[in-house]
Amino acid sequence: MGCGGNAPERFESIELLDAQLVSRTRQEAGARLRLGQVLERMQRQACCFELGFSSLAAYALERCERGARWVEVACCLARRLEVLPSLRRALATGCLSWSKAELLARVAQPENEVYWLELAERRTLRELRCEVSEARSIAGTEDSDGALTEEREATGVLTCTLDREDAWLLEATRALLDQFGTRGAEDQVEALLAEGQGALLAALPAGALELELEGLDSRAEAQQRWREQLGRWRTEAEARCEPKIRAAVLEPTASESVVALQAAQGMSSLEGYKSQELDGEVRRLSAALAEHELKLSRLLWRFHRADGWRRLGYATETQYARERLGLSRSSVLARRSLALRLEALPHVAQALGRAEVGVEAALQLVRIATAQTELAWLERARQRTVKHLREEVSAALTAVRLSGDADCPPPRDEELERFQELERAVLSGRVLGCTPNRLQPGCALDVADETLDGSRRPSSRPWREMLSSLTAWLEQGALTQPSRCLRTATGRRCRGAAPGGL
Repeated sequence: MGCGGNAPERFESIELLDAQLVSRTRQEAGARLRLGQVLERMQRQACCFELGFSSLAAYALERCERGARWVEVACCLARRLEVLPSLRRALATGCLSWSKAELLARVAQPENEVYWLELAERRTLRELRCEVSEARSIAGTEDSDGALTEEREATGVLTCTLDREDAWLLEATRALLDQFGTRGAEDQVEALLAEGQGALLAALPAGALELELEGLDSRAEAQQRWREQLGRWRTEAEARCEPKIRAAVLEPTASESVVALQAAQGMSSLEGYKSQELDGEVRRLSAALAEHELKLSRLLWRFHRADGWRRLGYATETQYARERLGLSRSSVLARRSLALRLEALPHVAQALGRAEVGVEAALQLVRIATAQTELAWLERARQRTVKHLREEVSAALTAVRLSGDADCPPPRDEELERFQELERAVLSGRVLGCTPNRLQPGCALDVADETLDGSRRPSSRPWREMLSSLTAWLEQGALTQPSRCLRTATGRRCRGAAPGGL
């Protein structure tokens, strides 16, 4: 069954689902543009400081419940389209997808924006990217400010996601290396990699390394050729499908809503607005976007379960997301995942639909809430800022991992304070001075709570087990031996950890 429907997907009209998805994404694009205009105006008038926020990113996280990158892209596009009225109106009214508008804004100028807009009506996004790339190369790869883009050496960034307790170990290890005289991020990472490499090589059977190195280059070459071939096949498949889907891709979906008309007017319609009025606009637009997010996520989940992109003749799901919806595949996957998780959390879904919680709060709640703890976590989300909710959810996930109990309620203030004290003890390096079997005063933390009259009462089970496990782990001197600390930070678990611990 679909998230929002009562009929099996095989009886649903794929064309109807597709039309609803396009309508939703185009409306969302107009609302996001308008929100970007309001936030850009607030940034220019320094309204965030007046409202008590340290930056626009901090303001947007709490008011819009959106990440800094999301806000940065919205404001950037709003700025660029301010001098491109035709493109701005096409995006605001749904005649142009967000992806195409973002691409054209990099190259279009007031004197040629009509040309680019007409070209976008006849080209798919893939074809349009080639046109834009060619135009930029002919123009000398000028950026939006007219300055020549510098040739920069290509660099890569390796991103690794760690559990919170592993992040503690990494930071504690870096503090230990600093005490030993290995300072600077690059030198410390090199030391960690060397320790990890030594541990891994020692675990290999004799002679295995020589055999591995002999075939390494040939396998890397074969893998590279395979990736290139897959890319060529994917491009060819999409090109073959484009003639069949071109009419649907380029079909305009005009909208004349109030938000669309305001976005089409640009930031000039916000002249004279004071901080409180702009803040009210942000709240209103954020509530509308939260409702859009829920409905769009459910539609995407139903469309996926009905195998919609394939039935409509697209070569890949990425092509459908890019050409038809103007979204990236990662965005589609994230929303689909949200809809799937909200199926088991109806109260959170209702709160998101009524804008009682925002998108970021909902994304945090679906990570930790279960049918038994949903109402408790929802009430906590209404009481906390997004920043504090993130901290509590992160701590609760640690409690779930260490206790094995998925039904973890929100922490009481005392439980969260004890967890944060443990974290501070590790990250500050205070535990590095403890003896192997006895923590210094202040390192060990009592696990039970005290009531106002001094009587004892037990904590909830996941929090009680997590706090006792971490305390025992520290008391056993997990961070006092340099080699053990280095091995743990480079991929091995701590020896001597408490049962159910790290």
